[in-house]
Amino acid sequence: DVNTKNVAWKRKMIVTFYRDPFSDVAVTAVDARGSMIAVGTNFMDGKGYLFTKTGKLLWEHQFATIASLGWRPEDVTAVSVGNNCIAVGTEFTCEFVYVYSFERKRILQKRVKGTVKAIAVDDILAVGTDNALQVFDLRGKEKFSIPVKVTDVEVADGKIVVSSKNEIIAIDGDGKELWRESFDHEVRQIFCNDYVYA
Repeated sequence: DVNTKNVAWKRKMIVTFYRDPFSDVAVTAVDARGSMIAVGTNFMDGKGYLFTKTGKLLWEHQFATIASLGWRPEDVTAVSVGNNCIAVGTEFTCEFVYVYSFERKRILQKRVKGTVKAIAVDDILAVGTDNALQVFDLRGKEKFSIPVKVTDVEVADGKIVVSSKNEIIAIDGDGKELWRESFDHEVRQIFCNDYVYA
């Protein structure tokens, strides 16, 4: 039982594509930074949402793939809020990443290799998949790729911090490894500010 008296706001996600007997929409990704909150949902809805921290919906965007019998919403697998944009990773028949401005202008659409497990955006776009870290500039040009199974990724001050299995790896903006730390457990999530938390 959750104590709801301290909840600032909540929103029920409604199915927008499938109808009964399918009605459950799963929130598959959430990220917050500053005054913005990005949310992604599974194929029952297949949308990315941008909210203010007070709960005002700024926009929503449907991600869909054309299939043999029409089209179907994609699963949103990861979201990231940057300084003035959000990044979204999706999958169904192919894996894509998108970057949108806070005003919903598409900045980038890029097909990637592997299921997007984590994504981080700032002045660069870092995409962590089940088989590689792929780093792009915001025009979509690949800067570098490193074969590693990513569980989480963060971008801070032009540096990229990645968790993979039981390790955290810091990489500069050119792909050079700065340091690596091993743990006695799997690192699934990291958070960066002045320090790295795992």
